[in-house]
Amino acid sequence: MFWFPCLLIFFVPVFAFAQNVRPGPSFHHLTTDNGLPSSEVYEIHQDRNGYLWFGTDNGASRYDGYEFENFGASEGLTSNVVLHFYEDWKGRIWMNTLLGDLFYFENDRIYPYRYNHIIQTYKTNFIAPGDMYIDQEENLFLVISGLGVLKINQFGEDELFTGKLSSSIIVEVDDIALISNCYLNRSDERKAFLEEVVKGDQINIISFFNGKKMIETWYPSDQGPNGRTTEVFRVSSNEFLVWNRCQLYYFKDYNLIWDRPASCAFSFMSSTADGEIFMPESNGRGARMYKNIDAVRDDQFEFFLPEYSIADVFKDRQGIYWFSTLENGIFYTDNFQIQVYDKVAGLANQNIGSISIKNENEIFFSDRNDRIFKLNAQQKRLQKIPDAKQSPPVFSIFYDAQNQRLWSGAFPYRFFDFTTNKWVNIVRQVPNDNATLQTTGPKKTKVSRNRKYLWGNYYNGFQKFSLDDGTLLFQSEDFGFSERAFVTFESIENELWIGTGQGLLHVKEDELKQINQIHPDIGVRVEDIAQLPDSTLVIGTKGAGLFLMKDSCQFQLTTNDGLTSNMIEHIETAPDGTIWVGTLNGLNKIEKDASADQAHIRQFTKSHGLPSGEINDLALTDSTLWIATSAGLVRFPTKVVKPTCSPHYVILDAFKVNGENTPLKNAYTLAYNENTLQLDYISLNYILDEPITYRYRLTQLAPWIETKSRTANFINLPFGKYTFEVQAKNENGVWSPSLFLPFVISRPFWLRTEFILFFALLMIAIIWLLVHLYIRRIRKQAVFEQQISELKTSALQAQMNPHFVFNCLNAIQSFIASEESERATRYLAKFALLVRNNLNASTNTLISLEEEIQTIHNYLSLEKMRFSKRFEYKVEVQEGLDVLNIDIPPLLTLPYVENAVIHGILNSPHPGRLYVRYGREDGFVFAEIEDNGLGIFQTQNLKIRSKQAAIHKSVGMSISKKRLEIFNGGKLTQEDLIIQEKTDTSGNVTGTLIRLRLRPANNYKNKTGPS
Repeated sequence: MFWFPCLLIFFVPVFAFAQNVRPGPSFHHLTTDNGLPSSEVYEIHQDRNGYLWFGTDNGASRYDGYEFENFGASEGLTSNVVLHFYEDWKGRIWMNTLLGDLFYFENDRIYPYRYNHIIQTYKTNFIAPGDMYIDQEENLFLVISGLGVLKINQFGEDELFTGKLSSSIIVEVDDIALISNCYLNRSDERKAFLEEVVKGDQINIISFFNGKKMIETWYPSDQGPNGRTTEVFRVSSNEFLVWNRCQLYYFKDYNLIWDRPASCAFSFMSSTADGEIFMPESNGRGARMYKNIDAVRDDQFEFFLPEYSIADVFKDRQGIYWFSTLENGIFYTDNFQIQVYDKVAGLANQNIGSISIKNENEIFFSDRNDRIFKLNAQQKRLQKIPDAKQSPPVFSIFYDAQNQRLWSGAFPYRFFDFTTNKWVNIVRQVPNDNATLQTTGPKKTKVSRNRKYLWGNYYNGFQKFSLDDGTLLFQSEDFGFSERAFVTFESIENELWIGTGQGLLHVKEDELKQINQIHPDIGVRVEDIAQLPDSTLVIGTKGAGLFLMKDSCQFQLTTNDGLTSNMIEHIETAPDGTIWVGTLNGLNKIEKDASADQAHIRQFTKSHGLPSGEINDLALTDSTLWIATSAGLVRFPTKVVKPTCSPHYVILDAFKVNGENTPLKNAYTLAYNENTLQLDYISLNYILDEPITYRYRLTQLAPWIETKSRTANFINLPFGKYTFEVQAKNENGVWSPSLFLPFVISRPFWLRTEFILFFALLMIAIIWLLVHLYIRRIRKQAVFEQQISELKTSALQAQMNPHFVFNCLNAIQSFIASEESERATRYLAKFALLVRNNLNASTNTLISLEEEIQTIHNYLSLEKMRFSKRFEYKVEVQEGLDVLNIDIPPLLTLPYVENAVIHGILNSPHPGRLYVRYGREDGFVFAEIEDNGLGIFQTQNLKIRSKQAAIHKSVGMSISKKRLEIFNGGKLTQEDLIIQEKTDTSGNVTGTLIRLRLRPANNYKNKTGPS
């Protein structure tokens, strides 16, 4: 009995600080700092497009892996505590709220359920609405907690399904089970059933309603007379778990299969497609995960997030597990195989510095507080090694299993002897002196091939220690080598390789003088060295990545080949040739192709379950890689590693044409001017810890464009057919299947074949029309000129009336016979002048107005001489009228004057008066012939007129009218030629007025031909 206390005291330094640890996966954490509307999250849902929905006490939130889109009262969600989600067959996202109102999300808007008022009529009888289902006839089935399942059809007719005998009811609709845990039914019907059928009082009854009939099943219970009797959870279509106080029951096909005691109450149960069952404890102490229903029966589980109240557990289609909490937001992970020891697991400091292996289940590690621990992973037991009186930090540790010693790389360098439970300092002998000095602990140590020596490296060279007696055998400083060494490695060939700040050194047969710097390509700091079974050296550098050397062959791997970083921290090699490389940016698994200078690199970062990408040390056993990170100690299984994740599909988020949003479709046909496009896309990869890399192109032959942006812009695309193709890279560097979006930018209408043909035909038609019009014009001009020529001839023939000429000659003869020679001479002279004027007119197209007036004078004077006092005449010219510079067609007014004299005045019984006036008005030249004769229309009706006279009138005046029409541009208006009879107040005809309006011929080029 005396020795027992002594032994207890002896072992206290080692075991007094033992504690249990509870490792778990590395969780990502989302809080209000990331955009969540609240840290109190009730339920998680993933919609058909892959977006995640979170129900909180401050509204609903949709998450795409980048940011949260929150919905509250301003977006239509007037009841802000969202408890449940449901997605119906139309893709509408339904939200159940604490106040009992339902809302649904459709087309980026939130709408209230139109029959919320019906649900509110049950409010006095229920705690809160639960799960729901909507069939294709728009019938709503809603769990009313504490009451039953409520059905509301599309017409607003409601029906409540409740258990008359049971404490819980399960309503099955279209293979969907809706479970309502009701209050204990104390009806007389239930009492009679218990007495007559069950023969007992301590019985709980569950009702199953499949739409056609009600099935009652029961099980024994010790539930008291008050409170809820049961909680029912669905495992699969025909499996149910029932918790009743401290007992758990398993039903299959409505039959009780087994039951067992339940150590705690569960707030809910969640099952995954893989058969996993999660049961959060209702007392707010995390969640249990059972692998399957058999594990539930045997109560074999793993425990997660013990510090939090779990409200929901959800496994998404990517295989990520999501945990919502009531106090600290959301946690999620995709890998339960990787176990992390951190503060949550029980470590006081999770920044781990160095690791050393004892066996498959036991390791030693040091933290940044320079404490050293022993971990038994199988027993989940952590023991603290007694503190050594040494100066921090502990750079490295190494466990010598043969001698049961743990070497600690601090100052002084020492080891802990487990046989004596004491620390032993390592000293060295001073050359040529009997004194000893404490040795400096190496930053990195490597054991020799025969495991008898330990090579250490420090700021002033490298050292060699004996593992048997702990003495310093060799120090390079004593032999003239004092360059800083980062690693010393003894190869299979018993050669030393030394990594320095300037590269790699080689030592043969322990002769320092033979140190040579080799491979100038490795001219940077060498941080670690390892060797493969085929003797290939693996050299890790700071900045140049990894080098593999064998004989004279050298093979380099960098970030361009897939390494997470070129800054190498530690290397471990496995017997199968696998290389594990730790960097400050993640872990790399390298498998080299022996037949070629190629290697397959797989990355592991925070996105793959590591708590941090900053790796300080690695230690490898047969099946486990232990990883020291700045955020915890990681137990990483090398054989059973989560396989490559399924591809993450890319979805189209928006399609903008010329800056305007358009409805999303599978293909587009755009106009030629709708050619500035913006395509927004997204890959819903929730586990990747950095922005997703995308690549896209417009045609199959075009090169890929890599980007981290989620938007592709194309400006002023030419017309043609395009297929936008985009992919996303997942956390393992695998590209997703392509998202294809074909679209066509139509040709401009002026470049379309039909338009070109139409335009060609139109141009041909226009050219034909122009040619036709030109020919028509030429023909018209020829006809016009021919008409002018004919009119000139006609005018020449008609200007001198044969009767007038004959009468003139008779008059002359009469004057001569009467011996009035003087009158005959004057008459003959005027007649000759008139004839000459006619001859001149026949050769000119135009004459001046003065010549026209002179011709009228000559004509009227001759007629005056002939008819003596039968009429008077007067020719008037408007004052200021420039008669010399106004050109008109010759003898245009003479036929009208002649007609006024012959037919108007001479046929009148009273003396005649004739006025001829010339003037300008509104830019036109006018001529008026006014007489007081019988009137032109009266004269035409007289029978006394001879046939020749009628013919002369019709020919002379019609020719003058045609000439006036040609002169005025080919068309006469009513103002161009006015012929009217004058009347007095009694309506009697008093004469004739003829008015001609002419366009001034100032633009004619000459007077000798047509213009």
